[in-house]
Amino acid sequence: MARINQSNCVSVTRRRELELLLLLSVVLLGGCGKSISVPSTVPVTGVVKHKTPHVKPLAKAAVPPRAQSVAKKIAADLTRRKAIMGVFDEGCMGMFNAIIPDHLLHPTGVFKERLSQSALYYASTQVSDREAREIYRWYTDHGMRFQIGHNEERDLTENQILEQCKMYIAAMRIADDFGCATIGIQYQQGLKDLLPASDLVEGTLNDSARPPVRSADGTRELYAGEPLPHFNEVDECAGLDGLIAKPGDGVYEPGVRTLYKIKHDRTADCVVAGFRWHKSGGVIGSLLLGLYDESGGLQHVGVSASFPMKRRAELVAELEPYRTDAIENHPWAEWAIAEAHEAGRLPGAVSRWNAKKDLSWQPLRPELVVEVAYDHMQGNRFRHTAQFRRWRPDRDPRSCTYDQLEEPVNYDLADVLGAG
Repeated sequence: MARINQSNCVSVTRRRELELLLLLSVVLLGGCGKSISVPSTVPVTGVVKHKTPHVKPLAKAAVPPRAQSVAKKIAADLTRRKAIMGVFDEGCMGMFNAIIPDHLLHPTGVFKERLSQSALYYASTQVSDREAREIYRWYTDHGMRFQIGHNEERDLTENQILEQCKMYIAAMRIADDFGCATIGIQYQQGLKDLLPASDLVEGTLNDSARPPVRSADGTRELYAGEPLPHFNEVDECAGLDGLIAKPGDGVYEPGVRTLYKIKHDRTADCVVAGFRWHKSGGVIGSLLLGLYDESGGLQHVGVSASFPMKRRAELVAELEPYRTDAIENHPWAEWAIAEAHEAGRLPGAVSRWNAKKDLSWQPLRPELVVEVAYDHMQGNRFRHTAQFRRWRPDRDPRSCTYDQLEEPVNYDLADVLGAG
């Protein structure tokens, strides 16, 4: 849409009226082969620019060799066999920034089939009560228990469970009809007033240990022994913290960690400006990390601390050359001054979680650069402990700035709705 120039004779309200008239005309004339246009004197008065410091060139991404090997095998398989994502009413959740454009998705060997929530509802009505009962019986036979009530508005009822069983069967059959390798049921407008919430369906689809479903004619078992992965619209291409995965033949085991968190790998080159001794004494406990801000100040952004004891001992020798004359002109020399902590969090501050914890530190000349992995930022600091990757002797410490950080862009909905 064109940007509205307040000096023009066509008002915002009038422009929206014209757009609505255009939409109505297209609906009314859609089958007549006619074309229409809406006159407008509203010019485009500028361009929209987005901040892009969070964008990181793919060529510079640090991917472990084993991960590269696995990814290449998956990519080769996709480009050879292809895969189809079945999306029920894509965009109905309004998360357009999470939708992968077709022209970017197709070269990976993955294609989209736009499916309809109304078709899913209709297909659910065509599933017999007997088939739904068989799915329900499978759940209970395998140990699932439901807390059932009788109030349709307040309780989970048996009828609602059976309707979800029908939706599950319908979703499997539609996926098979269109050759989908994965499907996404966006439970929003279209379904929410017709069927119960699809949580049970989505969880069941994601498991290889699930109730068997046969084709409508009863001749085939669909996706036998395999999950039919389910995704939500926001999962399609959002800034996710990570994915939770499990082996295809894995089962839930009480008290046993059988799931794996696969996190997005983000790295940063940081200045090592100090360290803390380990609580056992004599070995390195953590490295104090810094990044230069726009004013040229070295800001404390976090620590790297997860080292085996042998590595902690090796670090003592590696850091020793940088301890000489380290406190002279050190950017954090003022950490002992109480007033300094009011302007920013420095490494000598009292712990917010444990006031008795020893946070004393040893300065290092800010000449050593380390590459660390991190998950995401909280303000101007790493949210969690960063993971040591490697030393970067080729990197100029002054080049280690916030500009290199990759962080998904977050928006405050109130700001978006209140704009303009």
